[in-house]
Amino acid sequence: MLEGIPVNLISKKKGIPKKKCLQLDVDMMKSIAFEKISTIRRLAKELGMSKSHVGILVKAGVTRSHTNAIKHELTTKNKLQRIKFSLNVLSLDMATNKIIFSGMYHVVHTDKKWFYMSKACEILHGSRGRRTTQVMQAKKKIIPKIMFKGAVAMPQQATDGQQTFDGKLGIFPFTIKELAKRNSKKRAKGTIIQN
Repeated sequence: MLEGIPVNLISKKKGIPKKKCLQLDVDMMKSIAFEKISTIRRLAKELGMSKSHVGILVKAGVTRSHTNAIKHELTTKNKLQRIKFSLNVLSLDMATNKIIFSGMYHVVHTDKKWFYMSKACEILHGSRGRRTTQVMQAKKKIIPKIMFKGAVAMPQQATDGQQTFDGKLGIFPFTIKELAKRNSKKRAKGTIIQN
């Protein structure tokens, strides 16, 4: 070094292990039945690989997960009803002699939805020292539900662009408020209860 001779600093070790690139046989994966690849464990067993290797392939995006939800099949009667509804909202414009889609300004859309009154298990985050209320129920599997019906329509605007109607008609609960007929340990007779 002192004499100006270059020194070779390259390592003379041979066989340095390199990270193996995992390969997936796509044709083999396509030949496996769907019910045998529902989990990573079952897929690893069918491919003859370890679970960790299959997990790395999933994380790398080589394989993808797919949720198979059941879809409703339309019957012939349903299809005919849909076609009739579509034809009813079409109208002929006499000025231009074209078929146009109705604006549906005078149609109210309604839908109903069930909601659970409470959850079986709920995580609450609060400050220390604050007491949380406990929800008591006779059975965890039988949680009371309430039904709501919502109604909306097309928003209406005046000629100057100001909104005169926002389209929200309301949401209405399907409940009955009545007086309790008998005494119980939870309430006295005559207390208003909701059914």
